[in-house]
Amino acid sequence: HAAHCSALIQPSCGGVAVVNDPCRLADGIPASLRMWGLPAATRALLWRPTAEAGWPPDGWLAEPAAVRRQLGELAKTRDAVLDHELRTTDGRIIEVDHVPVMVDGAYGGAFWVYRDATETRRTEAEIRTLNPELALRVSQRTRELARSDRELANSLRRLGETQEQLIHAGKMAAVGTLVAGLSHELNNPLGIIVGYVQGLLRRMSDGTPGRESLVAVERQALRCAHLVRSLLDFSRSKPATREQTSLGPLIERVLELAAGQARRREVSLRWMARAPLPEVTVCAQDIESALLNQVSNAIDATPPGRTASNVV
Repeated sequence: HAAHCSALIQPSCGGVAVVNDPCRLADGIPASLRMWGLPAATRALLWRPTAEAGWPPDGWLAEPAAVRRQLGELAKTRDAVLDHELRTTDGRIIEVDHVPVMVDGAYGGAFWVYRDATETRRTEAEIRTLNPELALRVSQRTRELARSDRELANSLRRLGETQEQLIHAGKMAAVGTLVAGLSHELNNPLGIIVGYVQGLLRRMSDGTPGRESLVAVERQALRCAHLVRSLLDFSRSKPATREQTSLGPLIERVLELAAGQARRREVSLRWMARAPLPEVTVCAQDIESALLNQVSNAIDATPPGRTASNVV
């Protein structure tokens, strides 16, 4: 029975010894004998007490007395004990499984299964050593990917903003073309109106009935002509050149351009300077565009009947 069982176990184990009930060696698989340097012929060892048979030999163990005591305690138990560990003098690690055999409900002996776990333990130790390094590399790579994602998101946001600016610039260019055409068309009738009114005024003396009405017409026509010129100047595509610019007239031109929007919203526009404004070297067209945008926003945010004012 023991020989049959040992034949079944041999292919999957490093070594097997079969012990009968009185703790005598009933069989020793050759692999087990080779593992402990015992004679290949098991006949000299069979049916001898396991301690006398010398397996595993004391000379091969790092702590022989402790191992004999541990194996003796295992031999007395009727429960399976797996993965018990032995250390050899040459640094090997041997795992021991004690597997009791029950015959007709009674203890009939045990299998002692030995496995050389040295390489397995060394591999496990290397894995434990490499795991922190691998975790560190994964963490670093994760941070790099997160940083790349943030940079990509920022690039996409900037690209979207640039696209919006280009679309807005295209719209403004189209509006500028339209305003330029309208300005040219309005200049001609305004010029005729102003010319006829001024001709009539030259032929009228002061106090002539209707003269004051013609003066008012002339004033408003000239104002319209001035607004048209301002729109035309604003809509022209000019190179972005910096030049000496007076801030006062520039602000006045912006307020004139925004006056129509203010009237529709029933908002009054007012500005004043704390001190004389100096001339500055700027691109006047860009400053006008920026100021006009600010004034337009202020008009939209001011309730009807109120005043949008600013102090420079």
